[in-house]
Amino acid sequence: AFNNLQNRLFALKVVQIPKRKQFTLKDVSAHCTEADCWMVVKDVVYDLTEFMREVCFD
Repeated sequence: AFNNLQNRLFALKVVQIPKRKQFTLKDVSAHCTEADCWMVVKDVVYDLTEFMREVCFD
């Protein structure tokens, strides 16, 4: 199920943030606008910004 979700996220132009840095939930919560939107799925941080621009705010 997770792999299916991950594949769907990639298809929607959702970008995985590189694992070079660890982020707290507080760090991620600072990215909560239509111009800068991140989310966490199974301890992996994703950048939804492009998806939000194309799908939600056209």
